[in-house]
Amino acid sequence: MKNGKRNTWNLVLTALFCALTTVATTVIAIPVTGTQDYINIGDSMIFAGAYLLGPFAGAIIGAIGSALGDLILGYYYWIPFTIIIKGLEGFVFGLLIKFLIPKKKVLSYVLTVVYSLLSGLIMVIGYFIANLILYRNIVTSSIVIPMNFIQLAVSEIVFLILIFVFHIGKFIKNKNDKIKSNDKLTDSDNKSLTISDDKSENNIDCDDISSHPIRNFPENEEDKDGINSDSNN
Repeated sequence: MKNGKRNTWNLVLTALFCALTTVATTVIAIPVTGTQDYINIGDSMIFAGAYLLGPFAGAIIGAIGSALGDLILGYYYWIPFTIIIKGLEGFVFGLLIKFLIPKKKVLSYVLTVVYSLLSGLIMVIGYFIANLILYRNIVTSSIVIPMNFIQLAVSEIVFLILIFVFHIGKFIKNKNDKIKSNDKLTDSDNKSLTISDDKSENNIDCDDISSHPIRNFPENEEDKDGINSDSNN
């Protein structure tokens, strides 16, 4: 049951990041002069989705989210290239994050930046090759290289801001959960102490009972006769 809920949640998040990638691709779309290409910040959402959900989700987010952006903006001839390039970008980054991130926090942050830049090179090189295929002109194809590096740099900054906010939110949540857990333990301890005190007050010591004048009855007939004779005297 838990695995089913988790898979459903992952599908929902994957669809959400596909939509976010499409939005990031279409909202900020700057045409590159001299080509039929454009730059955007859709890579930031691809990185974020792959970082949180893994390589396969990253591939889906990169391929579908970016291809929808091409379709909406009218760059339909880029769709086959985008599916391969952006899908591979998301898959590789998710794979590196999943298997090659150490437990040390500082080093993991540094490697996250390195891995996203390496994955971004797939985008830069991939679209250079795609331009060569389309235009068969190395000069025209070379124009997009610096523009795609700018796209990668801006997407990297946006991605790092998103991850920073995510970890801050996760840190605050863990702190709140820890405080709530400690409060529950404190309340439980207080209840235990109260119950223990109530029991100790209700338990009267046997010595106290035997020494009580009302409870100090004679145990046999001789004691009774002794008490009667004393009272007659």
